[in-house]
Amino acid sequence: MDPEIKITGEPSKSGDRCAFTVDRPLFPGESAHFADPAGAEKSPLAAELLLLSGIESVLIADNTVTV
Repeated sequence: MDPEIKITGEPSKSGDRCAFTVDRPLFPGESAHFADPAGAEKSPLAAELLLLSGIESVLIADNTVTV
């Protein structure tokens, strides 16, 4: 597997969300929704994203992260 991770982002038409597609699965065949850092122990990525100003929730589904 290529050590460089490739990520592309696409904002929603309304501008309130952005979906990031990663070149490899993050949760293979699964999805998870996180609304607070304390509840994101299953995903260090989600926990870190939720600490950023303006991020209210994180949805991770296979290789897509939506904030």
